[in-house]
Amino acid sequence: MKFKVFLALGIALISSFGYSQEVTQAGKDVDQIILKINKLNIVKYVTPLLLKKDQLNALMSTIEKCRAKQSEIVALDAMEFKKQKLEAEIDKALDDAMNNGSYPKRDLQSKVIKIQDALLMRRKIATNEMVEMLLETCKKQLNEGQLAVMRNLTDPNYVEGETKASKLPDDERTKLFIREILLSPLTYDIFKQLAKHAQ
Repeated sequence: MKFKVFLALGIALISSFGYSQEVTQAGKDVDQIILKINKLNIVKYVTPLLLKKDQLNALMSTIEKCRAKQSEIVALDAMEFKKQKLEAEIDKALDDAMNNGSYPKRDLQSKVIKIQDALLMRRKIATNEMVEMLLETCKKQLNEGQLAVMRNLTDPNYVEGETKASKLPDDERTKLFIREILLSPLTYDIFKQLAKHAQ
């Protein structure tokens, strides 16, 4: 998608230096610039929508519900880890590996993979639910012209599964925009700022 470029750049830059334990002022400055680049990326795809104050407020209300759902998922993840008593096993495996050269046991690896798969599936389901919530809000609050702008901001050559975006139904193209832009952690605060000056 067109709007993935800056976000991917920001993530790549942050990830490539993630191994450093020392946080320098220069590193903080770079992180701030990357954050601003990511904000700019969001802004350049929401400003063409020409959102009114009531539309922004409605979207923010739904985003708040999405955030609540995200918190629920994190709480469930924490409960799952606690239930499985995984952290102690991982700590022991790390200690054995780094101090004794022991290879992590296969049963622990299988257990970790199983839990990871469960967590990923839970998050995927939750994300799909949040996308549907925002799609419903968009359909209620935005006019057809604004929805068309959302769809047109997707790269027609972007492939979702085995289908190019240009061949997807309108709702699916709108969902792509929602996942990449409206569900960005940065969007809520940007909408809050835009709402101060919207009519």
